Amino acid sequence: MRRFLGSDDSYRNNRLSLLPSVPEGSWLVKQAVGSHNVLMGQVMETAYHSTEEYFEVDVNMASSSVVRGIMGMVFGYITNLVVDMAFYLKGETEDELPERILGAVRCSYLELNSAHSIPF
Repeated sequence: MRRFLGSDDSYRNNRLSLLPSVPEGSWLVKQAVGSHNVLMGQVMETAYHSTEEYFEVDVNMASSSVVRGIMGMVFGYITNLVVDMAFYLKGETEDELPERILGAVRCSYLELNSAHSIPF
C-alpha cells in the first residue's frame, strides 16, 4: 500500500483493480458485466488526489466507450439489480502477494429517480 500511495500515476494505473459481480439481475446484464478484474486506470480516465489526510481516486466511467455501453444496459435494469464491486491492488511481485481487498461496495435495487443532486 505504501508503494502505491508513494508512486506515480503510471504505477497506480497498473495496480488499482476492480472486480465486479452481479449476484442478482438479468442474465444479459450478468454476461455484460462479467466477473473479471479490470485495471481501472488502463480502461478509464483515472485521477489521483492526496494530502496527508486523505487519498482520493476519481474515475471517469464515461471515458470508455465499452464501459458506457455496459452502463447504458445496466441502467435499464438498475431497479432489479444487485451489483458488488471490490477494489484491490494487483500484485505483480512476490512482496505484493497475496492480494487483498481494499474495500467493497454493494449497490442494490437503485431508484435513480429518487436521487438528489448535490450542489458543489
